[in-house]
Amino acid sequence: MIVDDMSREKEIAALAADNGEPKYTRRLGDKILTAFTHAYSVGRLDLSEKLLDVLNSCSEQDGQERSGPILELAKCWMHFVQARNRFNEVADASGEDSPAAVEAFQEMKDAHQKWKSVN
Repeated sequence: MIVDDMSREKEIAALAADNGEPKYTRRLGDKILTAFTHAYSVGRLDLSEKLLDVLNSCSEQDGQERSGPILELAKCWMHFVQARNRFNEVADASGEDSPAAVEAFQEMKDAHQKWKSVN
């Protein structure tokens, strides 16, 4: 059970406010990553798939050492969005304080933390 509902609400709001923008935005791959994270977040899977292909092309052209982190960021963002969506589904179905929702919330926080650590 959640002891402090207010702090949990703040955590949920903070996670929801993160738009997936990478820390660096100088390179073309960074800009494509920004477009990818936005498209994936709003459910434009068709477009995000194409942008992921472009990121892979950037990786092949730039070399893994420069663009490897970009691909890792994209994968981490996908994992976070999937965890966020799962939390929303579970919370809607069984309530935010249900054991399944608490577990899904923790998974979402962990995925977000992983994304932040790579970014």
